Amino acid sequence: MQISVLHYHFRPGGVRRVIELGLPAIVQATGVKRVVLASGEAPATVWREQMEAALFPCVPEWITESALGYWSEQQDSAADVGEAIRAALQRIVPRESILWAHNLSVGRNMLLTQEISRVANHGTVWLHHHDWWWDGRWERWPEMAGQGITSLEQAVRVTLPNGDGFRHFCVNAADARLLREWTAIDVRFLPNPIVLEPAAEEESAHAREFLRRLTGTEKWWVYPCRGLRRKNIAEALLVQRWLAPEAATVTTGAASSQAERGYFSTLTDAAVKHGWPLHAGVCTGPDAPPVNALLTAADAVAVTPVREGFGLPYYEAAAAGRPLFARIPQGMEETLDATGFIFRHGWQELRVPHDLYGRTHEEARVAAGRHRLQSFLPAELHLLSETCVFGPQEFADFGRLTLAAQLEVLARPVEALRKALGSQHPELEIPPSPQPMASKAWSPEKWAAALVQQGLEPPGGPAREGWPRHAERFLTPLLEKWLRCPLLWDAG
Repeated sequence: MQISVLHYHFRPGGVRRVIELGLPAIVQATGVKRVVLASGEAPATVWREQMEAALFPCVPEWITESALGYWSEQQDSAADVGEAIRAALQRIVPRESILWAHNLSVGRNMLLTQEISRVANHGTVWLHHHDWWWDGRWERWPEMAGQGITSLEQAVRVTLPNGDGFRHFCVNAADARLLREWTAIDVRFLPNPIVLEPAAEEESAHAREFLRRLTGTEKWWVYPCRGLRRKNIAEALLVQRWLAPEAATVTTGAASSQAERGYFSTLTDAAVKHGWPLHAGVCTGPDAPPVNALLTAADAVAVTPVREGFGLPYYEAAAAGRPLFARIPQGMEETLDATGFIFRHGWQELRVPHDLYGRTHEEARVAAGRHRLQSFLPAELHLLSETCVFGPQEFADFGRLTLAAQLEVLARPVEALRKALGSQHPELEIPPSPQPMASKAWSPEKWAAALVQQGLEPPGGPAREGWPRHAERFLTPLLEKWLRCPLLWDAG
């Protein structure tokens, strides 16, 4: 028996964290002797060595094939990429094997997704869904046409293949529930493994000294994230300036793909121009402390994603025993409830008055973004999108403003922000976030046992008759949400 792990890349992030926590426990639970880790680019040497140590005495094989990476980063023709994928899969998925494939559902390489949907006859395929191409990522659709996707129904069927060899796992409870209702496919909810590992005092002391040198301050709010637009770093900076203007906002990761560089550089350049205390991507340097040490050293943790499927930063903040200020994206409450997480300071929207930014210009940007979004859509959704009507809003949700409007709000003096947002108690008076009550239930060992049990038992049954016909009916509510605030479509 062989277990193969497949992801587009092993860059820092939530998916890699699930792999590094889960794979050693899966190997222990199954007793397999052969492990393969495959991706579109070679992993960082340090991480590779850490994984090899965690898997010892099992010695993993590493397969790097660029055709397995993001489609936007491919250099060859679709025909050549497809041939390279098929050749790689022959090594990755031999007979009598388990393929643990991550986030093909995000649609970053639909040639790979299509090939995976054909290989279950060789073994069992665990499709681990973290995000979805139909949830705020419609710019992928023109790419899909060049990869042989000709209809919305085909794209959905390829993303959610149904058959005896496939098992579907969602990290978001609401996603799993809605997909079961829509498709009747046996889609399981499996929250991410939880490890509560506060840093040692020596590591925390090193992290405090690192932050002191980096920021020139004695107070830090840390956001453990990469520089992605959906992570909504500007909102973390706003909350910090509002509640603790003497502190600095620190993020751990930088932009991790070419598509995000525009957003990341626009935000960081504006911070330099205005003198905002933002230090982004601090863990990219060779002497950076580990994330758990940075969190332990922080005065508070801010987590402000616009769309999030999992919740690892929430658990990490609880493990560090720090106050947590967090946006709770709609649909994520079920996931957090399932792991026993209690929020003391969470919000689903952060209301700001319209007079803090140029409303007329913002409405024009949103209209342009909406038009751009509509131009990406498949034919089945294009006509539906034109029937959506959006009236004026009494207030603005800061997290769903364009970056240009967010920067206008941030440029206001702290006194104006506090007057508009309301007075608050100093964050040091707020108690730390409690540890998730179900943290032991989802330790890597128990998590792996649940994954293996569910992954090896027979699937629940066939898909609903006629599925995925009328996929547009299921996707229209999600589309309406993004048409209202099409903020992911460019740096603006």
